[in-house]
Amino acid sequence: MSAEQRSNTFYTPSSDRECPKLDIAPHFLAIRRGWLDQKHRASDFTRDRSKRPGHPFQVYPETLSFEHEKIAGTGHGMRNSTAAADHLWDEVSTGWLGERSGDFQSALRAEVQLQSYARGEFTYHIGDDPGGIYGLAEGSFGVYASSESAGIVLGHIYRPGAWFGQGPMTWGKPRYLSFRALEPSRVLSLSLQAVDRIRRRLPNAQREFMSLTEYNQETMSRTVSDLLIRRSDLRIASVLLRILDDRSASGKQTQRTRGQMTQTELSEMANVSRHTANSVLKRFEAEGWVEIGYSWIDLRDADALRTFARG
Repeated sequence: MSAEQRSNTFYTPSSDRECPKLDIAPHFLAIRRGWLDQKHRASDFTRDRSKRPGHPFQVYPETLSFEHEKIAGTGHGMRNSTAAADHLWDEVSTGWLGERSGDFQSALRAEVQLQSYARGEFTYHIGDDPGGIYGLAEGSFGVYASSESAGIVLGHIYRPGAWFGQGPMTWGKPRYLSFRALEPSRVLSLSLQAVDRIRRRLPNAQREFMSLTEYNQETMSRTVSDLLIRRSDLRIASVLLRILDDRSASGKQTQRTRGQMTQTELSEMANVSRHTANSVLKRFEAEGWVEIGYSWIDLRDADALRTFARG
């Protein structure tokens, strides 16, 4: 392929499929919400597979790439037990996976592959073909959805222990969310082929996989509920708790209270201006509930912030 041809195409991380030019005109509504402040292009989050030659708003994203790694030994998955493999497995087992049966967990561990993402890279985009699921072991991923009125918007941030990507696995339709690494991150991925192998091997596997949809439904429900809170300071408090009040499957508080998050990202998730988010965060910091750093927020007193959020 010539250099000119390469400039007009890009490749998905998991295959050599060429993708068409993008049409980002519908997403320029996102500009009014400060999207350009984050120096993101709406075209980074969605791929329009319909060809529209000659459209004035066509761009060519850079090639996305990530490193494929084997966690231990040879062959598939994490069959061997090493300190590094055990640590990563512990991280992805703090949520949904930790509530699954032992045989199901063992089957997943034998099949998953470790993948590394640099800040700004995607696991997949809106409109991509169906694929497998991902367990977040290190770092964080922003969850982006498409809004008819506001373009591509950030709704939630996943942290270690989260599993995602199950939607198209259950109904065979294209991806309807984008997941973007907010910092250097590592995930354990399970391909559709591996999912099928586990389903054939374990009688209860179908139910176990389906439970991920219900598990993540709770996060979506909380996201919607947060946006229905009228007072902006209470809404911001609730969003912070949803993302930073990190609890294991047993319900116990973990040690992960600091999250990668800019004030612009927080303002978008809470549907407030950046100025409002900044002033509210300063108030929360003065109360000792949070600590603010460069592109991160640390939850210092979850109970006090929760009491405030309840009004």
